[in-house]
Amino acid sequence: MRRKPAPSLDLGHTLQLVNIRRDVDEDAARERVYVPLSRLAQLGLKDAPAAVLVADPRFARVCETLAEEARAGFASADEALTRLDRAPLKPAILMMENYRRVLERLTARGWGVRQGKLQLRTADKLRLLSRAMRPA
Repeated sequence: MRRKPAPSLDLGHTLQLVNIRRDVDEDAARERVYVPLSRLAQLGLKDAPAAVLVADPRFARVCETLAEEARAGFASADEALTRLDRAPLKPAILMMENYRRVLERLTARGWGVRQGKLQLRTADKLRLLSRAMRPA
């Protein structure tokens, strides 16, 4: 019988998925793409220079798949938090809410948009802090 990963591992994986998408332009400028070739190959993308890969319209579909997985990961973390004491988890919750907002903003601007790394505004950060600090 296979055990489900601990909520912390699930959340860590989820944050990494958002991180991959958030940094795609910055990473491509350094000739890096942190999406496995097997995922790219599922859409017919082959190994190529990073700038070529991320400019391909099919790469946006890969980003949407990563976003769907991240949304599922956030939902799983939300469910796990209903069974856990939130007080010692405040730093993790703050990170989760921060990355969730990053994902929301990335989704809103679209996956084919090449605008560089997304930065959260002060208002976003204040909202996240208040949300993460709520008791339940």
